[in-house]
Formats: sequence, C-alpha cells, structure tokens
Amino acid sequence: MHFNQQNAYVLIENLCQDHKGCQKGDIFIALKGQRHDGHQYVSAALEKDANLIVVEDIHLVPDSVNKDDLLEVREIKHHLSEFAGWFYDFPSQHLQIYAVTGTNGKSTIAHFIGQLLTKLGYKSGVLGTIGNGIYPKLYASSLTTLDTVNLNKVLKDFVRTKVKSVAMEVSSHAIDQNRIKGINIEIAIFSNLDVDHLDYHQSMVDYFEVKARLFRMQNVQKCIINIDNEYGVKLYQDLLSLKTKQVLTFSIQNKKADCFIAIERYLQTGFEVSIYWKEVKITQMLLPIMGEYNLSNIAAAITALLANGYSLESVKHALPFIQNAKGRLEQLKFRNKALVVIDYAHTPDALQKALQALQSQLKGRLYCVFGCGGERETSKRPLMAKVAQIHADFCIITEDNSRTEPIDNIMADILRGFDKQFSKYIVIKDRKKAIEYVLTHTTADDIILLAGKGHETYLDKNNFKIHFDEREVVMNLWSKDA
Repeated sequence: MHFNQQNAYVLIENLCQDHKGCQKGDIFIALKGQRHDGHQYVSAALEKDANLIVVEDIHLVPDSVNKDDLLEVREIKHHLSEFAGWFYDFPSQHLQIYAVTGTNGKSTIAHFIGQLLTKLGYKSGVLGTIGNGIYPKLYASSLTTLDTVNLNKVLKDFVRTKVKSVAMEVSSHAIDQNRIKGINIEIAIFSNLDVDHLDYHQSMVDYFEVKARLFRMQNVQKCIINIDNEYGVKLYQDLLSLKTKQVLTFSIQNKKADCFIAIERYLQTGFEVSIYWKEVKITQMLLPIMGEYNLSNIAAAITALLANGYSLESVKHALPFIQNAKGRLEQLKFRNKALVVIDYAHTPDALQKALQALQSQLKGRLYCVFGCGGERETSKRPLMAKVAQIHADFCIITEDNSRTEPIDNIMADILRGFDKQFSKYIVIKDRKKAIEYVLTHTTADDIILLAGKGHETYLDKNNFKIHFDEREVVMNLWSKDA
C-alpha cells in the first residue's frame, strides 16, 4: 500500500497492533483493549519509525506525544477486520479454512487435519495454541486465535507460499471480539463444551451462545458436530432448524453419526478400531495414538476432510501415520522409570479424560501433578481436585501460570475440592520440585501425568514468563540417575 504523506509517497508493508512487533514503514493501530491500552505505546511505535499511527481516541494518547503525527479514526475498532482483509488482499478467499472451536480438543483436531492433509501431499497451515506455521514446522503463538491484523497477515503469507488449506483454532474470545470477522471459513468444527472461561462469559449459556455464533456465520457452509457432548447435540439441533447449512456429525458412542469410530481392542501402543461412514464400515485398523477421546478428535478430522471432498480411500491410507500432538498425551520414556505423560489438560473434563485414558494402560499406580492458572476461572479449581481424587492414586498440587494472583489463594481453592478424609496428596508449590518428588517416588510400572502445561515451555509468574520445559526437567533428572 502506498500512502501520501506530506506530498511524498511512502510504501506501507504491514499493519501492526502490537508495538513490540512494529517495524519501520508499518502502520501502528492503537486500540483500547480489556487489559492493555495501545494508546500508551504510541511513543514506542514512533521510535520504531512507524510511517503512520492510527489511534482510536486521541485523548488517550500521553501528552508527551505530538498529536500532529497521529490519525484519529474513532470507529477503527469496528472496521479493523474489513481494513485488515482489504490491506492484505483478502487472503482467506484463496484458502480452504477449517475452523475448530470447543473447550477441549481444538489443538489436536487442527493438528490431525494438518497431519492428514500433509500425508495426502498438500501443504497445510496450522494456527493455534501449540503454534502457527506450515505443518509440521510451527513457531510459538501467544494467542489461541491471532488478532484480526496478524491473522490476515499470516493468511497472506500462506497464500504466497502456496498453502492450500488451513486448520485453525478459534477461541470463544476470538469470536466474541470479532477477530475472525471477514475470514472466509468454509468448514466449522465443534469439539465439546465444558466449564471454562466463565470469568469472561459469566455463564455456560453465554459461553455456548458465543461458540454457536461461529456456525451461524453466513460464509460457513459445512458444520461438523460432536454429538457425544450435550452442547454438541443442542448445536446440531439448532443448526438443522436453520436449514441453510450442511450439518455432519461424529461420535465414538453413537452408531448413527456420519462418522463413527468403534473400539475393537485396547493396545499399549494405541487402539484397534473399526471406522464407519454413513453407517457403513469402511476399514478396521490400528491407530497408534493415546487417549480414547483422541478417537473422537480423529473422527472430527475424518469428517471434515470427507465433507470437503477428499476421498475415503486417500483418508483411510493416511490414518495409520497419525500421531499425538505435542503436549497432548505426549510420552516420555526412560529405562526402568515410570512412564511420564505430558498433557495440556487444564479443565475438569480434560483432566478426567486424560487420567481415564492412562488408566487403560496402567500396571502400577497413577500419579497426577497439576495446578490451576491465576487470574482465570476459579470455579473449576475444586472440580479439578475432585477429578484427580477419583481417577488418580496420588496427587501432587503445584503451580501453573500463577500470573499475579497469590499462589496460596489458588492452592486453597484447589484443596477445597478434596474430601476431608482424603489424604493421598501433597502440596509442592515449586513445579520443578514437584516433578523431582514424583520421579523419586515412583516405579517402572507407574504412570505420571504432568497436567496443565502441555506444549508450553514457560511459567508465567508476576507477568514474567520464565523458561520452563517439563521435558527438559524430566530428562535432566533422569540423566543424573543414569
């Protein structure tokens, strides 16, 4: 884009909302957000030689800034998605976009879609919690769903590099904040809904309604719904009543679903399953993944690809190569040591499913190391403890991104979930020490679940992200014992 500044044309290459990523020649757009106010970073953007500063409200800019250098557009927040789409030449129009939403399973479904498409020979983009990029080469993402400017920018990069399809996670925050407005989403996938983010949405009714908005978007043509979840059944019925969408279902419980996966045999390396499409058995095979619920996530990916025109035969041949995503029941093994499994489970439902998944492979005892994030939904904290008490043999309560909330408050909320007579737990606030403890108190037949961090390689304390990779901690401790 060329911009006429004082009768001289300058080239504008990018838009940016985050002053940290602003470069010479960019347009910096300052918005007032829920937690941060972009107007306070105008000086920083000017120091980086941004060619143009667009502000939402010039009165929010510090007095030290020369207001003549700014352009005030009062309604910019409401039109930013259209502006970003236009600036980057509407990149989503040139891509097949699979949008995955739900409380749990978003990352795994997006990765399974990326894996399958890559195996089929197509260059596939993945956007979400675990990372962004062309699968499998992903770079870290600070958000589940990017802001509308960065989203359009990344999609433009995908178009330039000949990416055909994109599997992206869509959070409820992103839907509510219109980050995906104007994005040409053809296929929307619903995984499930569980208690989470009620600090933002206030109630499960509101949480569900925000999720449902994705599927009611005019450009969404095909809706892929998990009917093993009560909210999925409600969404399925609501969408059928619209009579304007193609609605397909997946299940590991209901044989009437469009895609149904039946477990024939539990194996230490995975599952032997029968896969049905439209109530016709299409194959029986070994799927080398952990976690029964991941069969539901695979069913979602299969349904999405078949709905988008990929053949049964090609998808069937790609399935045996599928693998768990990073931090999603990810296994760490060492000779004569307990199996360590790293999982992102940070809701009661996700924790229950992870523990139940590991029970089917258990010879000894099941240990659960978990905490809860600070400044986030508090009602789930005692529920996490209750789940751990029921499904684990021993619990280690520790830190998990306390942010600026006192860790003692978080611990107290969690401990309220244990029965008064329950004693099979210990509180170790330092997560590294918690891992050290559990590694030294287990045997080769045991399984240790490190829950909550998953793919993350940091701990957020007092709004500072400290490097912390559980894989490194475990392997270093094991190496010392070798």
